[in-house]
Amino acid sequence: DKKALNTVQRQFEAQTTRKVYEAVVMGEVSGNQGCINLPIIVDWPNRPRQMISHTDGRYALTRWQKLSVENGNTRVALFPKTGRSHQLRLHMQQ
Repeated sequence: DKKALNTVQRQFEAQTTRKVYEAVVMGEVSGNQGCINLPIIVDWPNRPRQMISHTDGRYALTRWQKLSVENGNTRVALFPKTGRSHQLRLHMQQ
């Protein structure tokens, strides 16, 4: 409901959430952990897509940790500090 959504959004703004995602990304990621800090904005001509924009994007931060390498792909744990739409997908493309 709307009250729950507002509560979760405030938790992301205050960066008090502790969400963890697991993903497999193509290729072998260099390093064992890191932080991706790339701003995200709606790609208006291609809504609902989002895109990275260093001039107009909103702050988006994802921490990651390598878990394993399997068949040339990398399994990572993702720890989003913000909750932008499509944030993890966009950050993993970088």
